[in-house]
Amino acid sequence: MGGHGGDQPEIREVLACFAGPRVRHREDRRPFDGRLTAPLLSLLAGVPFPAQMRAGEDHLDDLWEIVELDPAFEADRRAAIARFRAANEEQLTAWLGGGPGTWSRLYARERHGQWLRIGVLAAAAIAFVAFRARRHPRDVVFLAVLALAVWLAHHAVLGDFDYTVINRKMIFMRKASAAAVVAVGAACLLHRAVRGSTLAHRLVTALVLVLVTNLGHVFVYGWPLGFPLPPQPARYLPFFIGFPQVALALALVVASSARWRAPSRNT
Repeated sequence: MGGHGGDQPEIREVLACFAGPRVRHREDRRPFDGRLTAPLLSLLAGVPFPAQMRAGEDHLDDLWEIVELDPAFEADRRAAIARFRAANEEQLTAWLGGGPGTWSRLYARERHGQWLRIGVLAAAAIAFVAFRARRHPRDVVFLAVLALAVWLAHHAVLGDFDYTVINRKMIFMRKASAAAVVAVGAACLLHRAVRGSTLAHRLVTALVLVLVTNLGHVFVYGWPLGFPLPPQPARYLPFFIGFPQVALALALVVASSARWRAPSRNT
């Protein structure tokens, strides 16, 4: 029931088997880096390496423990890997504006940029909440209750925080919708316990925050996802945030309609 992107052992740890005239016989079951699959298949097929093959801080030297090649062909392929590593280092040095040209440094620089954008987004969200709650500070309590309700409903309805659950599309859509409705409904029921502004006012604040989170994901990580990939919760956030967004929008319509009808009932 899992899929790519999960961190369960059943997904991360799978048996890789290679057989054929160029494959070495091995008794051990040493871990195999999945990123070696493309260059390994290239060796076994006798075709050139992928043109965009990443090299440097890699496990490409493990290839020679898996395949047994003609000495001349192996020497040629070793020389090709050396050229890829040199080309990678040269390009990385240019991107980084100086050495050492390593993938680790590029990852660190790009992650730093992501964190800076997250900081900008968080500052904007905090400023918005502070502006909206300046007359009614307890609105912040309502937002905290709503966030807690979403977390609890998600855990209760979906069962866990396995972000690969989206592979079960129909199950995910039904349960994620139910979790969002339950969470937003619970927050609306608890609204009266937190005195302050109207329910519609609070729902607008919550809906804007959810929209900022949804669109902010594109601002922080790019569209499509940029480099490097975000951690798993952030990577799958857009699949979940849409359901609370729709539930909040529907609740706002209901709350606003009730508010508009109230004067006519009083007259």
